[in-house]
Amino acid sequence: MPSVINTFARIMAKAAGMTLTDDGSLLANGTVVLRLPRAVDGLTADTDYFDLIDWIRKGQPDEVALVEAYASLIQTDDLGVLGLAIKTAPTLRVSLQRVERYFRLITDTAVYQLIEEGDTALWTFQGQTLHRAALELRNECALAGFAQNMRRFVGPELSLRSVTFSHACRCDPDRYAAHFGCPVFFDADQNSIQLD
Repeated sequence: MPSVINTFARIMAKAAGMTLTDDGSLLANGTVVLRLPRAVDGLTADTDYFDLIDWIRKGQPDEVALVEAYASLIQTDDLGVLGLAIKTAPTLRVSLQRVERYFRLITDTAVYQLIEEGDTALWTFQGQTLHRAALELRNECALAGFAQNMRRFVGPELSLRSVTFSHACRCDPDRYAAHFGCPVFFDADQNSIQLD
């Protein structure tokens, strides 16, 4: 069964102002509002994770704020041994190549690919599960988290050329552009970050 590291579920809950406990209880202001099956060996079934995203989404009036919160919270240290491999890489290119090669250590629900053509690099995010509404928010959070962490490594001089999502925009597209600091396009062929 496809799965994700439970860290993603915890950070999604925290981004929404809630806490996900070890026993699978989602707490809002100290009250249990949802119960998920307990994570096994640090992994959560993909369906449980996507159900959590769906549930959080329905209660959030501002999805862009949720994406921004998730991106600010997720750190490479949250990714275990993969995070260490990312942090110890000598360049951003090598960091991304390590993610491309080893991301399956933390989930088999998506893959990343680095495509380099001339002076442009495309960092793509491809889902490996059947489509459902939760994946749109998951994809936005995933690319926002990577953009944030790339800037942490490289610094403010990192310039993104564009960001694309394969789904339709559900919120104000200008807010996504403001968050990413570049043009953001929806209904595109793929989920990607384009950079130099």
